[in-house]
Amino acid sequence: TVVQGDRVTLEFLGVNGAAHPSTLEGYDLSFEVKRGQITRVEFTADKPGIFRFICAVHAPTMTGALVVLPAD
Repeated sequence: TVVQGDRVTLEFLGVNGAAHPSTLEGYDLSFEVKRGQITRVEFTADKPGIFRFICAVHAPTMTGALVVLPAD
């Protein structure tokens, strides 16, 4: 959970499977998580809402959510 306007760094650690091509919906961000590596995704959370990050290979089970609260 972050606040609108925050600079965000998401870190994903690949622990199984060779590669996980993934996206963060609503932010047009694509990235790939690879086994044994940390993948960092950096952006500014400029819009409030709930945004899913999804592995294209393992959806709908390999997903998560980023919650961006509105700025005051």
